[in-house]
Amino acid sequence: MSRKVAHNALWNVGGQVVSLGVGLVALPILLHALGAARLGVFTLALGLIGFSGLFDLGLSRALTQTVSSSLGQGRSRARVAALVWRVIGLLAGFGVLWLVALWWAAPFLVDRLFSLSGEMARETIFGLRALALSIPFALTATGAMGTLEGLQQFRLLSLRMPI
Repeated sequence: MSRKVAHNALWNVGGQVVSLGVGLVALPILLHALGAARLGVFTLALGLIGFSGLFDLGLSRALTQTVSSSLGQGRSRARVAALVWRVIGLLAGFGVLWLVALWWAAPFLVDRLFSLSGEMARETIFGLRALALSIPFALTATGAMGTLEGLQQFRLLSLRMPI
Protein backbone atom coordinates (compact mmCIF):
# COMPACT_ATOMS: atom_id res chain seq x y z
CA MET A 1 0.00 0.00 0.00
CA SER A 2 1.43 3.34 -0.94
CA ARG A 3 2.09 5.91 1.72
CA LYS A 4 -0.44 8.35 0.22
CA VAL A 5 -3.23 5.73 0.20
CA ALA A 6 -2.51 4.85 3.83
CA HIS A 7 -2.48 8.54 4.77
CA ASN A 8 -5.80 9.16 2.99
CA ALA A 9 -7.35 6.05 4.55
CA LEU A 10 -6.35 7.20 8.03
CA TRP A 11 -7.96 10.61 7.48
CA ASN A 12 -11.10 8.97 6.13
CA VAL A 13 -11.47 6.51 9.01
CA GLY A 14 -10.53 9.18 11.55
CA GLY A 15 -13.28 11.46 10.30
CA GLN A 16 -15.83 8.66 10.63
CA VAL A 17 -14.68 7.78 14.16
CA VAL A 18 -14.93 11.42 15.29
CA SER A 19 -18.44 11.68 13.80
CA LEU A 20 -19.46 8.52 15.65
CA GLY A 21 -18.04 9.88 18.91
CA VAL A 22 -19.91 13.17 18.53
CA GLY A 23 -23.11 11.22 17.87
CA LEU A 24 -22.65 9.08 20.98
CA VAL A 25 -22.15 12.16 23.13
CA ALA A 26 -25.01 14.11 21.52
CA LEU A 27 -27.66 11.39 21.69
CA PRO A 28 -28.29 11.47 25.46
CA ILE A 29 -28.23 15.28 25.42
CA LEU A 30 -30.80 15.38 22.62
CA LEU A 31 -32.97 12.78 24.37
CA HIS A 32 -33.02 14.88 27.50
CA ALA A 33 -33.64 18.17 25.67
CA LEU A 34 -36.22 16.98 23.13
CA GLY A 35 -37.93 14.02 24.78
CA ALA A 36 -38.43 10.62 23.22
CA ALA A 37 -41.20 11.58 20.75
CA ARG A 38 -39.41 14.63 19.34
CA LEU A 39 -36.11 12.74 19.18
CA GLY A 40 -37.90 10.04 17.18
CA VAL A 41 -39.21 12.63 14.72
CA PHE A 42 -35.73 14.22 14.55
CA THR A 43 -34.21 10.81 13.80
CA LEU A 44 -36.73 10.23 11.02
CA ALA A 45 -35.87 13.66 9.60
CA LEU A 46 -32.17 12.78 9.58
CA GLY A 47 -33.09 9.56 7.81
CA LEU A 48 -34.89 11.59 5.16
CA ILE A 49 -31.73 13.62 4.60
CA GLY A 50 -29.77 10.41 4.14
CA PHE A 51 -32.48 9.03 1.88
CA SER A 52 -32.36 12.15 -0.26
CA GLY A 53 -28.76 11.23 -1.06
CA LEU A 54 -30.17 8.45 -3.22
CA PHE A 55 -31.49 11.12 -5.54
CA ASP A 56 -28.02 12.06 -6.68
CA LEU A 57 -28.39 8.98 -8.92
CA GLY A 58 -24.74 8.05 -8.41
CA LEU A 59 -23.53 11.33 -9.86
CA SER A 60 -21.27 12.15 -6.92
CA ARG A 61 -19.54 8.74 -7.17
CA ALA A 62 -19.20 9.13 -10.93
CA LEU A 63 -17.81 12.61 -10.37
CA THR A 64 -15.16 11.22 -8.02
CA GLN A 65 -14.01 8.72 -10.62
CA THR A 66 -14.15 11.20 -13.49
CA VAL A 67 -12.23 13.94 -11.67
CA SER A 68 -9.55 11.50 -10.59
CA SER A 69 -9.12 9.83 -13.98
CA SER A 70 -9.35 13.11 -15.92
CA LEU A 71 -6.59 14.72 -13.90
CA GLY A 72 -4.57 11.50 -14.07
CA GLN A 73 -4.83 11.60 -17.86
CA GLY A 74 -3.58 15.17 -17.93
CA ARG A 75 -6.83 16.96 -18.81
CA SER A 76 -6.86 20.64 -17.94
CA ARG A 77 -8.22 21.76 -14.59
CA ALA A 78 -10.53 24.20 -16.43
CA ARG A 79 -12.13 21.34 -18.36
CA VAL A 80 -12.54 19.28 -15.19
CA ALA A 81 -13.96 22.31 -13.34
CA ALA A 82 -16.55 22.85 -16.09
CA LEU A 83 -17.69 19.25 -15.69
CA VAL A 84 -17.85 19.60 -11.91
CA TRP A 85 -20.05 22.70 -12.18
CA ARG A 86 -22.41 20.97 -14.63
CA VAL A 87 -22.84 18.01 -12.30
CA ILE A 88 -23.31 20.22 -9.23
CA GLY A 89 -25.97 22.19 -11.15
CA LEU A 90 -27.73 18.95 -12.02
CA LEU A 91 -27.60 17.86 -8.37
CA ALA A 92 -29.06 21.22 -7.32
CA GLY A 93 -31.91 20.66 -9.78
CA PHE A 94 -32.61 17.21 -8.36
CA GLY A 95 -32.52 18.78 -4.89
CA VAL A 96 -35.15 21.34 -5.84
CA LEU A 97 -37.42 18.56 -7.14
CA TRP A 98 -37.01 16.65 -3.87
CA LEU A 99 -37.62 19.89 -1.92
CA VAL A 100 -40.94 20.45 -3.71
CA ALA A 101 -41.99 16.82 -3.22
CA LEU A 102 -41.23 16.82 0.52
CA TRP A 103 -42.79 20.26 1.06
CA TRP A 104 -45.99 19.08 -0.60
CA ALA A 105 -45.99 15.65 1.10
CA ALA A 106 -45.21 16.87 4.65
CA PRO A 107 -48.84 17.10 5.86
CA PHE A 108 -49.63 13.66 4.41
CA LEU A 109 -46.54 12.11 6.02
CA VAL A 110 -47.33 13.61 9.41
CA ASP A 111 -51.00 12.63 9.34
CA ARG A 112 -50.93 9.23 7.65
CA LEU A 113 -47.45 7.86 8.13
CA PHE A 114 -46.48 9.26 11.53
CA SER A 115 -50.07 9.51 12.88
CA LEU A 116 -49.36 12.76 14.71
CA SER A 117 -51.87 15.41 15.66
CA GLY A 118 -52.09 18.75 17.43
CA GLU A 119 -49.01 20.75 18.32
CA MET A 120 -46.67 17.84 17.60
CA ALA A 121 -48.09 17.55 14.06
CA ARG A 122 -47.65 21.29 13.44
CA GLU A 123 -44.07 21.20 14.72
CA THR A 124 -43.28 18.17 12.57
CA ILE A 125 -44.75 19.70 9.40
CA PHE A 126 -42.73 22.86 10.05
CA GLY A 127 -39.61 20.78 10.68
CA LEU A 128 -40.05 18.67 7.56
CA ARG A 129 -40.53 21.77 5.45
CA ALA A 130 -37.46 23.39 6.98
CA LEU A 131 -35.59 20.18 6.26
CA ALA A 132 -36.87 20.22 2.68
CA LEU A 133 -35.22 23.62 2.19
CA SER A 134 -31.85 22.06 3.02
CA ILE A 135 -32.04 19.21 0.51
CA PRO A 136 -30.68 21.07 -2.54
CA PHE A 137 -27.69 22.09 -0.43
CA ALA A 138 -27.22 18.53 0.85
CA LEU A 139 -27.26 17.12 -2.67
CA THR A 140 -24.86 19.71 -4.03
CA ALA A 141 -22.61 18.94 -1.07
CA THR A 142 -22.43 15.30 -2.23
CA GLY A 143 -21.10 16.60 -5.56
CA ALA A 144 -18.57 18.80 -3.80
CA MET A 145 -17.48 15.88 -1.62
CA GLY A 146 -17.18 13.66 -4.69
CA THR A 147 -14.97 16.29 -6.28
CA LEU A 148 -12.75 16.48 -3.21
CA GLU A 149 -12.48 12.69 -3.15
CA GLY A 150 -11.45 12.75 -6.81
CA LEU A 151 -8.80 15.32 -5.93
CA GLN A 152 -7.70 13.05 -3.04
CA GLN A 153 -8.37 15.77 -0.46
CA PHE A 154 -9.38 13.31 2.29
CA ARG A 155 -7.90 15.43 5.06
CA LEU A 156 -10.15 18.34 4.09
CA LEU A 157 -13.17 16.00 3.89
CA SER A 158 -12.42 14.53 7.30
CA LEU A 159 -12.16 17.93 8.96
CA ARG A 160 -15.74 18.86 8.01
CA MET A 161 -18.25 19.29 10.78
CA PRO A 162 -20.06 16.01 11.55
CA ILE A 163 -23.77 15.96 10.79
